[in-house]
Amino acid sequence: MAMVQISGRALLGVIKYSKVLAGPDGPGVLVSNLAEHDRVVLASTIRGRKWYPYSVYAGMLETIKIWPDLGDSDPLLDFAYWGLERDAGSVLKILSVFSSVEGLVHRGFGSWGSFLWSRHCDVGEVFLADSGPKTGTMGLRGFPEISAAHCWLVSGYLEAMGRIIGATSLRMEKTHCVHRGDAHCEYRGDWD
Repeated sequence: MAMVQISGRALLGVIKYSKVLAGPDGPGVLVSNLAEHDRVVLASTIRGRKWYPYSVYAGMLETIKIWPDLGDSDPLLDFAYWGLERDAGSVLKILSVFSSVEGLVHRGFGSWGSFLWSRHCDVGEVFLADSGPKTGTMGLRGFPEISAAHCWLVSGYLEAMGRIIGATSLRMEKTHCVHRGDAHCEYRGDWD
């Protein structure tokens, strides 16, 4: 089986967020918690359009998940909101002016979700599992190696995305997960 790869854009996003958490020392804290073979990858300049071993990203997310001194905050959820606001928040807000949350989910999720996913990871397929009035379920199949932290981050991205486009009182639930023995992951959102 081929090694799963992640884009340099994804790695750079985590590195930038580590600076939000701890200033200039953030990247050092992030790297110090990685396995030696992953630290070696980060010893050279990371290029946004290049692909890197997925283990580096998974290790970085595990470090974010246990970041010290964050109190009751959920660091991966905070990272999801930060990343989405930084990378796509304005676009999502503009789209929400022209369509309802349901319209965006029903008409566009499968195509743009797949496009966004493929820009960051070379394995896995995003799909719209089901949708209805004020509900939608996104699935991710073909990626049984997804780290638990990355799986949680996906849920956070979906929550952040929904709230940015106007889904008030959004509740997210993982209904299927490879970490519970399911064949794929599904994330169900219900909103008011």
